[in-house]
Amino acid sequence: MDEEQVVRAERSLMKPARARPEWRHLVRWLIKLRGAPRAIALGAAIGVFVAFTPSIGFQTVIALILATLLNANRPAAMALVWITNPLTIPPCFLLTYCVGSLVWPGPSPATVSREIRNAIAIAGRHDFWEMHGQFNAFVGIGRDVLIPLLIGGIVVGIILGSVMYVLTLGAVKTYRQHRAARRGRRALAGNSAEPSQKPMRHGACLPAVNDRQPQRRKDR
Repeated sequence: MDEEQVVRAERSLMKPARARPEWRHLVRWLIKLRGAPRAIALGAAIGVFVAFTPSIGFQTVIALILATLLNANRPAAMALVWITNPLTIPPCFLLTYCVGSLVWPGPSPATVSREIRNAIAIAGRHDFWEMHGQFNAFVGIGRDVLIPLLIGGIVVGIILGSVMYVLTLGAVKTYRQHRAARRGRRALAGNSAEPSQKPMRHGACLPAVNDRQPQRRKDR
């Protein structure tokens, strides 16, 4: 993947018509996960936090370890890591660099954006399991860029991770409340649809009684 292809992919990502369905599927999958709502929300927050750190190649492993140590939902953490991918890394990492450069100044944003795209092109030559090669592609950017990226990634990751925790917790609880209410309405509708038993008439099921009295035999 050369620099021109990365730019085209980045522009296509910015089109809301294409990105919106993918986000909808992700949100639906996230709120339907099994587990405690707080564990799911914490897993999503961990995934967002790790996604904004310059740990390309080991992000999934780091998210899995943190989710295990913090007793969070592991699938949620591993899935949310992928919000930073070859298409979204340039704008996301450029944001974290601008934040980190306020503390640790470095090269100009234009230079950093070009270096990040070149690193993505190099990392794209490696397979998914070649994590060390992907990580080395970003390490090659240099210390002047990596340190602001790390500082900004931690700051932005904590902020967005906290927001993700609150949003996910509320969404999961709301979904489960609506689901419980829907099941309750279905149960009531099912009970009302059953035919009600008619009250039994008095003596309806009793054996018929012969009203005729036996005639007494006349004494002769």
